[in-house]
Amino acid sequence: MSEGFAGSKIGKLKLKGESNSSRNKSKKSKKRKSDSLSFSDFQKADEKAHGGGWLVENFDQIIGSVFIEFKEFMYLHGLENGVFVIGAPHASGESPDQNEILTAIKVDENNIALKSVFGKYLSVNSHGLVIGRSDAISPKEYFTVEIDYDYDGRKIFLKASNDKYVSVSSDGDIVAVKANKADCELTIRSLKKRESNVSKKELPEEEQVDDLRNVELNYVKKFQKFQDKRIKLSNEDVKELSVAKETGILHEKLLDRREKMKSDRYCK
Repeated sequence: MSEGFAGSKIGKLKLKGESNSSRNKSKKSKKRKSDSLSFSDFQKADEKAHGGGWLVENFDQIIGSVFIEFKEFMYLHGLENGVFVIGAPHASGESPDQNEILTAIKVDENNIALKSVFGKYLSVNSHGLVIGRSDAISPKEYFTVEIDYDYDGRKIFLKASNDKYVSVSSDGDIVAVKANKADCELTIRSLKKRESNVSKKELPEEEQVDDLRNVELNYVKKFQKFQDKRIKLSNEDVKELSVAKETGILHEKLLDRREKMKSDRYCK
């Protein structure tokens, strides 16, 4: 290479009439397309990964065949002696074992009973060990479902009849020994056919699209103060909207994202 070109920077050939802004717009368009994930696609992928078990969103959905997940792909597992342990991890797409499937029965508006594959109901013994040896349902077999919602998503806890929260011991046994629910979060997945009670026509006009990025855009158009005549969308990952919708806090999350842009007439 001649000395005249030794310090030159070799870059992509720029065609006549092509501006830097047009190339940048193309890159942004491709990134936005890849980041956009519809809620229905998120649900389907999650359900497929867990062998057809979908995340319950409220108390009314906890009925029929369910399984309880303590860690990713690791479920409550029943033994023949009536003791419950955390099962070995499953591969993505693998269904839960038969010993990991429970039957959930509603006993009132806050409590459920759980029946194992061996036909016995779960309860907690005097040592705080969760066991499945009961032939009938009594208050001892009641489990209270507590569902908390925050910006980290939906959190589910089970409280046994001894007023202690269900969790996994250091030995891998399923126990109810903690009075504080910290570190006792779990996931309940249903194998029952998912029912969709809300049609698109019943949703607000802004939400009658599958792509959550477009849902956000519709609300920005509705509420944004157009002082500079430019639409301002959040740069945060759209996947967090999928989680927010699943946990019932989509509108709060959308407002939070708009508030960060300081462009909404309903924001402080």
